Amino acid sequence: MRPEFGDLLRDYRVDAEVTLTSLAHHLELKVPYLSDVERGIRPPLNRSRILAAAKFLGRPAELLLTAAARHSGVIPDTDFSPETEVAIGTFLLHIETITPLQWQRIAGIAGVPSESDAGREGEVVPMRHNERLKKARGNLRARANPDVEVSHDARSPARQKAAGRRD
Repeated sequence: MRPEFGDLLRDYRVDAEVTLTSLAHHLELKVPYLSDVERGIRPPLNRSRILAAAKFLGRPAELLLTAAARHSGVIPDTDFSPETEVAIGTFLLHIETITPLQWQRIAGIAGVPSESDAGREGEVVPMRHNERLKKARGNLRARANPDVEVSHDARSPARQKAAGRRD
């Protein structure tokens, strides 16, 4: 049986011979709070604290990330092989570096329709890249108010205005 997040964190901490107080101090948490996390009373730590804890304890973060994702329902509560647990954790560790093209390819592998398939009734449309969303919002504003020129600049209106003052 695979350990829950708190059990795994406690095992990592005990194996590293680090006190609960020391780890809590390093993570800028109160000792009772971290104790509750280890006992499963509170939810798992956030991603940045998981990474910090793993680094401080000299352990890989992948299994902690996988356990946290399972607890929050991001991945199913299934007994995966140890190799799969590490693979899921590795994916979660590097999720911030995934480009929109890579997300599109992942969606294709998973059988989720791509943006080019969008618009067919009953299909899920994946979230679009942030800059394209801003451009689309600008196009909607232009249609709603044709007398106002709309910039497709990805910066917020306040930042556009500030940049205009500097130019």
